[in-house]
Amino acid sequence: MEIKRRRSDVSLKYPISEIFTSIKGEGLDIGKKACFVRFYGCNLNCSFCDSKYATKGNDFKQMTVDEILEQVPKGLPVTITGGEPLLYDLAPLITTLLRREGRQRQIEIETNGTTFRKLYYVDFAVSPKMEYMSDSYKDNLEKFERCNATFKFVIGSRADFDGVMSLLDEISVSKVVLMPEGMTPERIIQASKDIAEWMLEYPEAITHTQLIPRLHILLWGNQRGK
Repeated sequence: MEIKRRRSDVSLKYPISEIFTSIKGEGLDIGKKACFVRFYGCNLNCSFCDSKYATKGNDFKQMTVDEILEQVPKGLPVTITGGEPLLYDLAPLITTLLRREGRQRQIEIETNGTTFRKLYYVDFAVSPKMEYMSDSYKDNLEKFERCNATFKFVIGSRADFDGVMSLLDEISVSKVVLMPEGMTPERIIQASKDIAEWMLEYPEAITHTQLIPRLHILLWGNQRGK
């Protein structure tokens, strides 16, 4: 069935770094198969970023909605990631995905949370970057919380852990994931052990917080397209 769209949607193009199918390595749906659509470009410059190729070097292709959908298998959950995908108007892409397969299609958007856009029938996975935290950033995180977002924090040191715990005292969020920083399986295992110890030592009850290792790093290392 032909999908009717506004003329502006037909010519709209997005900067796409890569599209691939893999196993989800992070968050509450870890271990599930999904198609990843990685946008190019980011408004931050995090030292621990494991996808610099999606932020620097101009390694991307301008693609229309139809060109993107041609590479997205039908029936699979879709994770829109980056870079920072919320720098762009994703509504035409999401609307077309939903029209193709209906609202049962699971669409997740991974974002650093600095930019808030109200989008319907999507799940937000917000990974706040503590070094850039500000009052306006916190306001955005609270908006994402009202959208039932999952919050994923990368932890590489005890200072990172304590900083996240302090932030959670300031803002109320209900689904929190702690992820170990690292680009090798050995580093992920050690950092996970450290986080587990800090959670057990922490004096307050951490009732909404989970430690989830980065499965894709454990399986393949920091391999692009995985």
